[in-house]
Amino acid sequence: MGQKIDLNDLVVFGKIVSLALLFGGYVLMGLYLGRYLLRQGYPDWTLSACTIGGTVIGILHGIYGVRDVLNKRDGKKG
Repeated sequence: MGQKIDLNDLVVFGKIVSLALLFGGYVLMGLYLGRYLLRQGYPDWTLSACTIGGTVIGILHGIYGVRDVLNKRDGKKG
């Protein structure tokens, strides 16, 4: 009944949560950059393009980050 929690599992969990927060930061960066450029006189589609760009960058960063964390956890080199 008493399950022991491994410290390595907590470290992996913390890294995954930090990657999720980083993803949100990229989305917000794209949103704020798009708003700034829109105020500077850029076309209306700039807001959507910057938000989508930040999302794509965040997703790619998250995929590579999670892959790296899980590979290190399993003891693989890659």
